[in-house]
Amino acid sequence: MDERIELSFEEALRELDQQVERLEGEELTLEEALTCYARAQSLLAHCQQLLATAELKLERLSLDDLPEPGQ
Repeated sequence: MDERIELSFEEALRELDQQVERLEGEELTLEEALTCYARAQSLLAHCQQLLATAELKLERLSLDDLPEPGQ
């Protein structure tokens, strides 16, 4: 699924939790379950991308704090 998600990490994680609860707790038709699962997969990928971006930023900040060679 190629949908673009414009949510913050917290919003996407909250919606992901809701989708998982729906899949685990509700009596869904096959089509509803597939739609819910696809949305959960998209949200998961979005959260993973946001976390990877945050990790890169932290690594760059850590590198900026290192002393220059020869100092």
